[in-house]
Amino acid sequence: MEELYFKAELLDDIVLSMRTATVGDHKSLDYIPGSVFLGIAASRFYNSMGGDNAWKIFHSSKVRFCNAYPMIGYCRGIPMPLSFHSEKVPRAGKEKLVLNFTFPEEREEGVQYKQNRNGYVCFNNEKINIVTPSKTTRMRTAVDAKTGTAAKTQLYSYESLNAGQIFLGKIQWDDSVSELIEPIKDIFTSGEIVRVGRSKTASYGRVQISKLDDECVEERPNDEDLNGKTFSILAVSDLCLKDFKTGTPKLIVTPDFLGLGNNWEYDEKKSFSRPFSICQYNAYRNEIEMQKTLISKGSVFTFNSKSDKELTPEEKNNILTAVKNGIGNAKGQGFGEIEIFNIGKEFLKTDSDSINSVEEKELTPEEGKEELTPEEAEWLEWIKPVFLSIDVEDVVEKYVDKFVELCKKIRKNQNFDKRTVFWPKRAQWGKILKVSRLCKSKKDLYSKLFEGETCIIKPIIISRIEKNDDLKEKNPDKEWNYPASYENDTLTLRNWLSGFINDSAMNDKETKIALQELVKRCKDKISDKDWLNGGAR
Repeated sequence: MEELYFKAELLDDIVLSMRTATVGDHKSLDYIPGSVFLGIAASRFYNSMGGDNAWKIFHSSKVRFCNAYPMIGYCRGIPMPLSFHSEKVPRAGKEKLVLNFTFPEEREEGVQYKQNRNGYVCFNNEKINIVTPSKTTRMRTAVDAKTGTAAKTQLYSYESLNAGQIFLGKIQWDDSVSELIEPIKDIFTSGEIVRVGRSKTASYGRVQISKLDDECVEERPNDEDLNGKTFSILAVSDLCLKDFKTGTPKLIVTPDFLGLGNNWEYDEKKSFSRPFSICQYNAYRNEIEMQKTLISKGSVFTFNSKSDKELTPEEKNNILTAVKNGIGNAKGQGFGEIEIFNIGKEFLKTDSDSINSVEEKELTPEEGKEELTPEEAEWLEWIKPVFLSIDVEDVVEKYVDKFVELCKKIRKNQNFDKRTVFWPKRAQWGKILKVSRLCKSKKDLYSKLFEGETCIIKPIIISRIEKNDDLKEKNPDKEWNYPASYENDTLTLRNWLSGFINDSAMNDKETKIALQELVKRCKDKISDKDWLNGGAR
């Protein structure tokens, strides 16, 4: 068996619904299911592979698309084991203590405990690093297709995983399909951006999948983990188990799933599990699939020897084979992943603020300081915020007054009524604001705004038609080119802004900041409904 680890970095928030119900509160998964990656691969290669090969890759569980869990350092986090408990009201010095109740003797009489159910863990000797993926809930409303406005009684909410988080997944495949898997591996190593989850056309869903640059720190089980007359198994993913004889769902892992005989028994007192049911949605068939009864990830199952004997080499090999290949049904979709749960009795937890945290190294000032190039230093100086001097403040206020007076003259000269909007719209002001933040000199600023075919504020262009020798006027930015006087057609808002840019009272950097302030004040002025009729300044 071979395997490939890959990173899934969330470029947008993603919505991965916990259930398919369309009523009630919406909850999102805190991991990326293996079925998502199976669907990505199937959408590209299912038809081109042919019936037999497609069956081997996507239906036979010879290729297993495992769940992507939070990346903790270079470790793939595992779901919180349900055997982990903490004191409900921690005593002094016990605030960060986590107990493993597969060892019942750890419980103290008179102390109340609570089960740890959320988050993902990474073990580090006698400490565990616990992380919880961050989520956001947003309220939205459907849009009426006929009116383009908000539809009535169509308010809904989405809970989503926040962008910027990194999850670590893996693909496992049998040696018999090594040749068939090659084109699929390219999807998970090329850094391709894919869309997953719900509402992919409305600002959700972009994920970049790439190969893990560094080796994943994930210890593989071996014979040494199975010494003794008792052992435990952890469900790394949800388990879909069915009785071998009747086909009915099984709610516990029994010894026969691990290849063990009747001389081993399930220990209920040292086991912790939660069953639940799901109905997955199949986007290709556009329908909900049959209900699955599952055992929750993080469940722990403990087994004891009836004969008071240790595991034989054959039994150890059977358990390791089950761990390697997974157990139960639907393993290709990420179900059935298990691990040997051989850890200590108690741990100290260290919560992380980020799911992508690695061990921090304290840098000295010399180590942490990077040398800047002259161009970087110049740009850093340019983008530093500055305050308007008194002289520049006067220039800005003077041009705001000119803007108001000019607009009054334009309305009178063009005979616009009070309801006509003839001045630049919010989008046009926004373009000027964007240019002001990017340009570094007056010359560059003037060029971007007024010169060339791609300038922001284009002049009136008059051309002659060859057929009848008539004149044709082209005025794409008419709001900026209305004259305030027929005797003097240079009195336009375009020339007003041009004069501001070239005002000698301001240097390059002052002009950049002053222009942003001018745009802000003009927009504030326009927002007053009575601004051209003597309204407040």
